[in-house]
Amino acid sequence: MTKLLVISDLHAYTPTTDRGYAPSFLVNSKSEKNGSAINPLSSIPEILASEGLKVDWILCPGDIADRADPDAQAFAWGELCRIKDAVGADLLLATTGNHDVDSRLKHSDYDPKGSLQSLSPPFPGLSEAEADRFWARNYVIVKRHGLRLVNLNSSAFHGYHSDDNKTKVEYLNGRVSGRTIENLLKELTPDPYTTNILFTHHHLVRNEEIYEQDYSEMQLGGKLLSELCKATSSNWLVIHGHQHYPLLKYGAGTTHQPVIFSAGSVTASLTGPLSAEAANQFYHITLETDLSKTSGWGPCGVVRAWHWAHRRRWERSPSSFNIPYGTGFGFRDTAANVATKIAGIFQAAAKPVLYLHEVFEQSPHLEYLVKPAYDEVFTLLRLHGLTCIRAEDIRESHLRTT
Repeated sequence: MTKLLVISDLHAYTPTTDRGYAPSFLVNSKSEKNGSAINPLSSIPEILASEGLKVDWILCPGDIADRADPDAQAFAWGELCRIKDAVGADLLLATTGNHDVDSRLKHSDYDPKGSLQSLSPPFPGLSEAEADRFWARNYVIVKRHGLRLVNLNSSAFHGYHSDDNKTKVEYLNGRVSGRTIENLLKELTPDPYTTNILFTHHHLVRNEEIYEQDYSEMQLGGKLLSELCKATSSNWLVIHGHQHYPLLKYGAGTTHQPVIFSAGSVTASLTGPLSAEAANQFYHITLETDLSKTSGWGPCGVVRAWHWAHRRRWERSPSSFNIPYGTGFGFRDTAANVATKIAGIFQAAAKPVLYLHEVFEQSPHLEYLVKPAYDEVFTLLRLHGLTCIRAEDIRESHLRTT
């Protein structure tokens, strides 16, 4: 198993007297100096330690600071490095968000990525040689713990401008170029991996579930994902940020359907009607790399999610959230088949109460069903004379006869 800590879209900022700039973000680069604000990042290691959760990799899917503020970037990068040391992670890996690039040249006359490239240790968190490859080729491939991760810079072309009025301003969307796709595929095909991760900032396809006119998706993102699955004959796990809208779903495909993990922001809140659905969250993902435990399905994992409650503390995210604490992903049988299987395990156990973690011990792959599917399973279990008592962690939910 490999354990990932996902902390996305920090949007750290430096306080200013500019009345036209009043961010609602929670990470203030001056907070520790003047005690004027709570830093939600500071308690993350303590939360993980209290639950006995180890971390192998820390992933930050971009936007470490707001509006490419160099001081805030240095502060946020330092905070992420501090968390890495506190949890004992082997690797801290970030990718470039649209707010990480000075695309409007507010801080530099000509160098939109200069402040990122000045961070120490080297951004995006690799060796200097690997970081150079990331900047030069717009991606870098990381292979550790039996995983293969593609860190793709979807903001690689931000900061490029043209006097041609017909040219769309590049910073309004993400992009992967055809050349990048071609080079990436050549580098991937010789090495078969059962667990592949695409790690980037922008969403790969337009998300009309939350925005009627969302044009910021990654250009050629759909093509990239289709080609990755086809070239490697496997499903991919996509981890991205950008929209601040937590969502875990499966992508389209006739043979391979990727798992798409859209991380919510750890500190930047959505406003308006979506605010109730998109609380600030961070995530701990346990990836199961032993296919014997997943019945051959992959990638499979369990997500533990916390949200910033009452703007004062982290709490486990309940089942009403899009990404709740304890949801699985990767196993894709029908709800009817899963309900029948669980009912059979309950009857064989001959116990008045059966916890789901006992079910998972008998059939480990059932742990990797997504939360919406389990909602259907719990409804169908009533037809078998069983009632599910929901708990905060799905493993602690239990069944009893109606």
